[in-house]
Formats: sequence, C-alpha cells, structure tokens
Amino acid sequence: MKLNFLGEKRKNIRFYHEIAYIREMFPVIPATNIEIPWRKKSIEASKNYREKADGYISSGALCLGIKNLISTSYIVTCPIDIKIKTFGDGEKYEWRIPSKAFVELTKLNPVTEFPAKQYGEYVNLPPNTLKTVIKIDTGWGYELPKGWAMFMSPISHYYDEPRFTAFTGVLDGIHSHTIGVPILWHTLKGEQVLKAGTPLCLLTPYKKEEIKFEISPMTKKDWKNAVQYDACMNSSYSMPSYVMLKAANKNLEKVK
Repeated sequence: MKLNFLGEKRKNIRFYHEIAYIREMFPVIPATNIEIPWRKKSIEASKNYREKADGYISSGALCLGIKNLISTSYIVTCPIDIKIKTFGDGEKYEWRIPSKAFVELTKLNPVTEFPAKQYGEYVNLPPNTLKTVIKIDTGWGYELPKGWAMFMSPISHYYDEPRFTAFTGVLDGIHSHTIGVPILWHTLKGEQVLKAGTPLCLLTPYKKEEIKFEISPMTKKDWKNAVQYDACMNSSYSMPSYVMLKAANKNLEKVK
C-alpha cells in the first residue's frame, strides 16, 4: 500500500466533539503547532560534535523523516484531567476524573481497557509497563475524504512524555468514526495525572492506494543519488537538509 502523506495541500478532514469547551481549549491541532522541546538542544549539540569530530555526525532535529511526519500530522490531546493510580501488581489500576460532565455529555467513559489476557500476557513489554492496556476515549469523532485514512502513532518520543506510549494503528473512517487512543502505561506503582491538553498521539492522513513493489540490485544512478543525498545531509551545521535537497533534486534526475 502506498502511503501518500498529505503535505501543504490538505483535503478537508473534519474533527468534531460534543463538548464546546473541549473544541475551544483542547482541540485536535496540527503537530507543527507544538514545539518539540529537544530539537534546539540537538542542533546545538550537533554543531559542537561536528566541530570536534572529523566525520559524519547527524542531528536528529534535522532528520527528514521526523520533519515530514510532524509537518503532515495532527495531535490528539487528552480532553480532561484523568488521574491514574497503579498498585505494583503489573495489572491493576484505577482512574478518576474531576466531574461526570464528560460522561453525561458524550455517553462515554473516558477510560476503558484491554485486560492483560487480551494482550499484555503474551508479549515482551518494556520494563515498568502495565500489562493492562489503557484506552483513552477522547470523545472526538472524525470524517475523512473518500479514499483516505489516518495512521495513529506514538507522540511520546518527540514531546518528552515518558509516562505512556500510544499504540500504532489505522483509522479508516469505515469501521469506526471515533478516536480512542490505546496506551502502554509505564508506571507500575504510583499516581499520575494526565492533564487536559496532554498530547496523546499523532494522526497522519494518507491516501489508500494499492501499489506493487519489487526488490532489485542497486544501480549506478541509485548510488550517485545516495552520494548526492549524503553530501546534502553533511554540508551544514544547522541548515535544514530539505532546503539543500531541493537544489540537489534538480540534478538527480539527470544522473545516469
């Protein structure tokens, strides 16, 4: 399947919620609207490393894969404060919310689960991870253009959130029109509050197109393109590599 990610020319994706203040204060937002805390530090560190090292040292902050993911994705945030308490047995937890208004208006419990016997007991989970999968039912619904879907992926790696990791999955707009976010919870004993507005996951729209694939030997053109790309990635301490790649790409098609 070809993942044709949306860029600047976004088609209309509609997110809707029953509760007005959640739409206003804690909406679904473009991922570019939230600063990634570690990026500036990474760029500065890379400058120092490259000045001292004789060779290739990259910066994760300038990674095209990260940039493309962030620039084409949306962030779903926690709609209300949720207090989660775990007891050290690896499975049991309790949750509380400040008010029943969310439940009364959305007809949803904001927290549901997949018990350990449905998943956690059969996989090698990371250390300090609850076997029970907690699911945050956000109350958000969505409507996609025909032929489109959204890829759900973790956000914690980019936004410094060590308490949980969202699952990956696909929202196709056919089998479901609501956004629930299953998470691996990384506190086995203790109490944490997911505050309203906490980023939960990324949603990346893509067009559903079937496409064949092939495996073949590397050609001379492939090799020369790789050299051009590597040169772009290593020609500046701080300039985003995609800026230089625009110039390089004009010449790559001419390589034979």
